[in-house]
Amino acid sequence: MYQKSKDTRWHQDKDPERLDCKLSISIIQHFYRGGRILELGTGLGFFGNMIENNVENAAILGTDISKTAVTEAGKKFPRIAFKVHDLTVPVAESSLAGEEFDFVVLRGCIWYLFPQMERVVENIAALTAPGGNLFVSQNFPPLDAQFCGKEVVPSPEALQRYFNGDFKIVASTIFDDRSSQGGNDLWCMFVGEKPR
Repeated sequence: MYQKSKDTRWHQDKDPERLDCKLSISIIQHFYRGGRILELGTGLGFFGNMIENNVENAAILGTDISKTAVTEAGKKFPRIAFKVHDLTVPVAESSLAGEEFDFVVLRGCIWYLFPQMERVVENIAALTAPGGNLFVSQNFPPLDAQFCGKEVVPSPEALQRYFNGDFKIVASTIFDDRSSQGGNDLWCMFVGEKPR
């Protein structure tokens, strides 16, 4: 996917200008209490760089399933650590075995992970330290339309329910970005706290 791309995939280089990214940073700033941050599905690292530039004392590890993306991210943002990681593999068998993070970020990845949602949520819970926070930001196409993954995650509320067993949802919002310039999505954002 990244290897043959002429442009920056999904316009990740435009992240600092996007409303959902600006809101995500504000939410992370509000809930981050220090410690290690894990960004799952970092892609080329642009959002991780936004975290690093806007969240005080952030120690970030960006992960992605794509070795090409991780290599490129490391070149673009050498101050951030990056690692190849498959979120669908049990944590004990993964590149993050034995690690825990104080703040975990999952942005815009659900449509790549939905076939294994239960395993993904289990892995995210295993990677989050007790008392740590999870921030999820996910776009949805119009809910009255057919879309890939709708049978598994048909709505923002359904997405939150997947995480309810492992996290206490402490904040959530849904906003419609279809009216802003270039926006075409309904966004779901929530923060969950893992019990101690």
